[in-house]
Amino acid sequence: MNSRYAQQRQPQSYTRTRAWLAAQGGWLWRLLPKPPDKYQTFDNREVMTITKKDNIKRDSQRSSIMTKQIFKKSGPLLGIIAAALIWVASAATPADALVAAGTTISNQATVSYLEGADANSNIVNTTVNLVSGLAWDDTSLSPTTQSVGSNIAVSNYTADLLNLGNGTTVVTISDGTTQNVPANLTAGAWVISPNNPTLIGTVSSAAATDNGTNTTIPVSNLNNATIVNGTTQVHIGGATGTYYTVFSSSQTELVVVGVVAVPTGTQIGEVITVTFNGDAGALQNSSLSELHLHAMTATDDIGGGVNSDGNPAATDTISSDGTNLWQTSVIAGALAITKYVRNVTTGNAGTGAAFAYDGFNYYLTGVTGNSTTDTLEYLIVISNAGPGDATDVTVTDDINPFLTLTTTSVDIDTNGDGIFDRVDAVNNDGASITGTVLTVYAGVGGTAAGTTGGAIVFDATPTSAVRFQAAIQ
Repeated sequence: MNSRYAQQRQPQSYTRTRAWLAAQGGWLWRLLPKPPDKYQTFDNREVMTITKKDNIKRDSQRSSIMTKQIFKKSGPLLGIIAAALIWVASAATPADALVAAGTTISNQATVSYLEGADANSNIVNTTVNLVSGLAWDDTSLSPTTQSVGSNIAVSNYTADLLNLGNGTTVVTISDGTTQNVPANLTAGAWVISPNNPTLIGTVSSAAATDNGTNTTIPVSNLNNATIVNGTTQVHIGGATGTYYTVFSSSQTELVVVGVVAVPTGTQIGEVITVTFNGDAGALQNSSLSELHLHAMTATDDIGGGVNSDGNPAATDTISSDGTNLWQTSVIAGALAITKYVRNVTTGNAGTGAAFAYDGFNYYLTGVTGNSTTDTLEYLIVISNAGPGDATDVTVTDDINPFLTLTTTSVDIDTNGDGIFDRVDAVNNDGASITGTVLTVYAGVGGTAAGTTGGAIVFDATPTSAVRFQAAIQ
């Protein structure tokens, strides 16, 4: 840990006020007396202001003494004017800077007396605790929505998480996804990476310098064990969107790529990109579309609502709410069906473009045929436009009374690869005939015995096909 000792100096109130009055021009600064010896002695022995409250109180006491001396030296009127100016100068002074967690604050008192040499007290050390701060950059979430089918993998969502604390901390990130209608959509399986990251944090102990390429930031007590040079990124002062890659680091120095102004007391923290993905849930109760409403919560709570130093833990959530949109739509498959025909006997072409399947050309219209001599072959193609799978797919076709169905000609391409893998489906548990109605249990896994249609998966070949032949009467 590092000890920070203040150099000998005049009291801050005196120095600030004298400089401010001189900057205004004129002669009022000449009224300001030298600071009283007891305050000079106090400042020369002071190592670090413990709290902002104590420092403000001390500055106030010094201002009061200086005002009284002006009254004695210059009279009431000028004393009032100078006192007002002292108050303005003091009020305009910025507050003391932040201090990094783990920093040791050392203080020592001195007694002076006429008869002997000064005597110093023992040095009192105080360690600065971790004051936690975590924040999601809501604007970094990408994408904000996706649409998938039941049980389908969801692509990566990413979002940036910032450490806004004064020190390094370990963060737990948890999933808080819910369903808009839980009865109609099962919970998905979600993965967050990284889940328990260590995020560095510190505070600049002096103003940064740069060489035109990199910026060197003096820091105090930096825990740099997890920093990966060239990879780890940090924010400066909590600013989002512009992050800096760490070039090198030590416990007392952080060098980042790029040129950036960093005043003393600026909070610096690590930024990580968190990835969220997984598998969507399954639609239930014949629902055609439902939503996963996503949420991630980051915290450094080690239990009981406190961080590793016993201070209140930081917690922040990024979610689909009134401000942000973050959701996955789970949508059932959308099927389309198209019927083609060809003349098996003559092979004559129809009108319009031909549709080739399994080595034959089929047509939507224009095919002709002769009564009693020609046989027609029909092709039915079922396509799934997604994004979900289609299940229990059943195709029915009422055969025209001018046609005679060849029952053994019913074939099924179950998975859309162009090969009819279930041949003679009527006699192979893939189709049934009731009167003039042909029922085909298309897709993968269909069964006539169970009267259950198969599935047409939304993949590279999201189709199934049925063909059969019928003679013209």
